[in-house]
Amino acid sequence: MEKGFKPINSDITSVICLDEEDVENKMFTSRARNMARKARKANVEFIKNSNIDDFWVLMEKTFEKHSANPTHSKEELISLQNMFPNEIYFNIAYIEKRPVAA
Repeated sequence: MEKGFKPINSDITSVICLDEEDVENKMFTSRARNMARKARKANVEFIKNSNIDDFWVLMEKTFEKHSANPTHSKEELISLQNMFPNEIYFNIAYIEKRPVAA
């Protein structure tokens, strides 16, 4: 923004614990509880610090959907992750071993 760039899109994400006990005992909206139940039924598996290849598959689909180009190439992300391993990582949700969200 200091250089005059302006955001044209901002995606907001949220993460909640999918453990049944936590979802049912905490103050979640009914929509959040329903989505957590739906994820459990679909056997969503969440992998922390997964591989960039699965992440990139999802990113390509997202950028294609929005007719946009990524800020960084896959190679640049790998380089950044190598420079900042504790700060850049790829958390991915899978259904039947297929990446569905990151």
